[in-house]
Amino acid sequence: MNPRSRSLALLSDAYTSPMLLNTLVREGIPVAAIEPLREELARFCPGLRMASRAEALDIIAQPDSLILANSEGLLPCLLSESADSSRREALRLLKDKSALRKLDCAGEQESATGSRVVEACQLKELKLPSDRSFVVRPSAGLQGIGIRRVGGASGLAAVADEILEEVRRGSERFGPDLLSSDRFLIEEYLRGEEFACDAYLSSSGEPVILGAYGHPHLNDDDLGDVLYYTSSDLVKKMQSGMSDFLRGLSERAGIRGLPLHAEFRRQGRDLIPIEVNPMRFGDFGLPDLTFFAFGVNSYRQFYQQQAPQWDRILPQAGKEIFFRVLSRLPGELGSMAGKKIEHEEFADTFEHLAGYCRLDPLRYPAFSIAFAREETMKDVTKYLNVDFRDFLS
Repeated sequence: MNPRSRSLALLSDAYTSPMLLNTLVREGIPVAAIEPLREELARFCPGLRMASRAEALDIIAQPDSLILANSEGLLPCLLSESADSSRREALRLLKDKSALRKLDCAGEQESATGSRVVEACQLKELKLPSDRSFVVRPSAGLQGIGIRRVGGASGLAAVADEILEEVRRGSERFGPDLLSSDRFLIEEYLRGEEFACDAYLSSSGEPVILGAYGHPHLNDDDLGDVLYYTSSDLVKKMQSGMSDFLRGLSERAGIRGLPLHAEFRRQGRDLIPIEVNPMRFGDFGLPDLTFFAFGVNSYRQFYQQQAPQWDRILPQAGKEIFFRVLSRLPGELGSMAGKKIEHEEFADTFEHLAGYCRLDPLRYPAFSIAFAREETMKDVTKYLNVDFRDFLS
């Protein structure tokens, strides 16, 4: 069967990459979008093939459908409408981080992180060792809601009410399948480099790595998504370990035919998964970084069920480091009303700018996405120290 006949894009009002939209037009992939985004897309991107509700539900119901979403917030639709029980169970498993920890490497990760699950009512009274740091997160979660790094019992007690209220509001919005308000995962904070990948598992469960990234942070308290980078050396170094993890995940849980974005932390030679987000790739156009670096269109590769020829691409690639900077702004979205953004001034900070997308800070928590290249990591990581409010007037 032609992959196009069983393909679908699910779009919400989360950021949608122009490269994704262009690919959907070129490939003729039907699009199901929420209102009022549907009207907006029909007006500004008339080449898109908008699917009717009946057509979209028919594709979702197919067990071998190829579905890519731009937001985890669309997973309830897949959970409720998919006729494939194995897909529904895979989605629930991947969103339940405690279940994923138990599945991973037959419990090896639990011993590495000291992972434990507690009830919400226990959170404020939980006694944690005072000489270590921990990460607290909902057992099932999304969009970073309710995630905190805390130092011992006193640190947890100080933010427990804040976490519980934030997760309660989020659970009401997204539902308990996607955001658990009654169970929390407590893990010892692991120091080490953080990495990520966009990939898919084929119909046979074989992992296809579409892009591999480094995800540096300013310090141990920084859990943000300002900076990702890639290079030929990084892909060479990380591809095998990422593939091995995803292959093992597929074999143990029977997961097939899903696109995903996975985050890892490396300790020594071990690659420890942090989370696996199904049905989507990295936020804010992260897959576009692989296109700027290597000419690989991850969206097209997924819909055509093809794999990048890394053994041919990487030897021909240079040694430059390509990176994406998301100009995150603090505070509520509405707090940027009336502010002027100095886009030209910010764009001029990049010596080799490859792409720049302006964002509406009243709609997104950032004012731009920039793609660039540099020769050294020092020139890349300097953006972790930028206060993006300096470009507002």
